[in-house]
Amino acid sequence: SRWYQRRVRADKIHLRMKLIGERRSSISGILDNEGRNDFRRGEDDTFVVPGMKFVGKIRCIELNAEGSDKWKFDYVEFHCDDYRAAYTFHNNRNMCISNDSREGEDVYKLCKEKRKNKRIKTE
Repeated sequence: SRWYQRRVRADKIHLRMKLIGERRSSISGILDNEGRNDFRRGEDDTFVVPGMKFVGKIRCIELNAEGSDKWKFDYVEFHCDDYRAAYTFHNNRNMCISNDSREGEDVYKLCKEKRKNKRIKTE
């Protein structure tokens, strides 16, 4: 499984990701690329996350913050060989993730918007 994030604003945050699917959920360890300063402002980071269980169709992701910094992102994109396409979750609320409640939320849940089926009446 691969997890991407873009345009970060923190480098001392420890982040975990929980995938919530139609079958079950699965949580990652701390996202970290050893030897690299992750979550830096303006950088794109890619994490390979071994051991994530297949959850079925992904409904939501939950980001859990630990550490001593806040993090702000544009979007999170999740790729896995078991899925046909990437799942993208946008930070539409423009929220920061942080252990400090004055800076943001320590848990941020992002869910896919339900598509409304539109019926077209033809004559």
